Amino acid sequence: MPTNDSVNQSATIEFRLARMTAIAWVAPFIGLICTLWLMDVSFYLIGLISFLLGGLGLYCILTVWQKSQYQFRNLHNLLDAMGHGDYSLRGVVDNNKSAYSNLVDSINTLADTLHKQRLKTEEGHYLLEKIVNQFDGAIIAWDKNDRVLILNAAAVRFLGISDEGKKSVTDRNIVLPDQLAMAKAMTAGETLVVENPFGSSHGKYRLHLEQFIADGDTQNLLFVTNVSNMLREEEKKAWKNLVRVLSHEINNSLAPLISLSNSLQRQVQKREKDPILESELREGLAIVENRSRSLENFVRNYQNITKLPAPERSVVQFLQLMASLIRLFPEETIETVGDAVDLFADPAQLEQMLINLIKNAADANRANVHLAKDDRHIDIRWTKRDSKLIVTVKDVGQGIQNPDNIFTPFYTTKEEGSGIGLVLCQQIIEGHDGYLSIDDRADRPGCVVTIELPLHPL
Repeated sequence: MPTNDSVNQSATIEFRLARMTAIAWVAPFIGLICTLWLMDVSFYLIGLISFLLGGLGLYCILTVWQKSQYQFRNLHNLLDAMGHGDYSLRGVVDNNKSAYSNLVDSINTLADTLHKQRLKTEEGHYLLEKIVNQFDGAIIAWDKNDRVLILNAAAVRFLGISDEGKKSVTDRNIVLPDQLAMAKAMTAGETLVVENPFGSSHGKYRLHLEQFIADGDTQNLLFVTNVSNMLREEEKKAWKNLVRVLSHEINNSLAPLISLSNSLQRQVQKREKDPILESELREGLAIVENRSRSLENFVRNYQNITKLPAPERSVVQFLQLMASLIRLFPEETIETVGDAVDLFADPAQLEQMLINLIKNAADANRANVHLAKDDRHIDIRWTKRDSKLIVTVKDVGQGIQNPDNIFTPFYTTKEEGSGIGLVLCQQIIEGHDGYLSIDDRADRPGCVVTIELPLHPL
């Protein structure tokens, strides 16, 4: 809408134009009337001429007033619309190339330019939003009043903020969460590595703070990266490459060794006449063959976990899944507590992971020689918390023997273990964007395995 100053200014210009038109009309009009009077023209004729010329003059003055007012209002509407971000209006340009037409044409060109710039800006913002939301790390920006300006998808997930119908951050008026109070104390360019800055998250995170200027004010920009995930990925790549190389070399040696052992056993049976020596030779060669095949199976198991496929997700009824799994362990005392929960996961991988954990718990219970058989029970509980399924598996064994090597491939404390059970469980959980941890029980000897799985894909 026009302001009082702009209305007064445009009205003044309109008045000046009308006044100049009136001045240009009055002088000839008075001269003509005086000439007619001196020429002794009829009074009625002078009155008629005065009436006609007066009407014509007033018409011209009013026309100039209205035309100028109409033009100024058109220009005002064009500029006012542009000022409010509407570049769709255009002024009508005459073909006579007058000064006014040139002015309107310039305003139309300015509107076209601003419209294109606005489209480029919106496209740039949309592209930037898409790129930022694809980052695995959290990106958070806030102003001096701790009002959040930018929040990408990873930050929403880490902070546990509801989407609220996908409203923009500014519309939702989000204030910087308390979990990031430490970030407010950081200086521009500072980097910190902290443990679990988001409370519900796990692992080590790298926090880096920068500052930028927007609308004349200094704003804060925080980058949060999960360092633990990066290290885990590099670690998995390293041992997968190691397993691939070792598997190739060992298999190349085992295949001829097994074949040679079979050939020697047949030759001993045909040629050796001493039954005692024949028995000893055949027994020794059988041991070589059996150990070679065991090593071959051992290597094959490791090859399988290096090729774990991506989860094929579907709706899984966790209560029914647990009921079917318990039937696989009739000799174990398993207590379950939990309500019916549906989650979106790979049922085959989820089942394999739970079977491994229950087997580990059963083995840990049997390894505790100080425990009566009737007291060897496994406690499994689950609940929903913040769009996550939390599962705990507790045993009554002797606890963690070597916490530094829990998830180390090839490492096991069992005499007949392969060292791949927990590694496979961890891979399955991480493939579902979840988290797995193992700790000693606080209430009694034993271990507790805690699993966090999102109910829906991230």
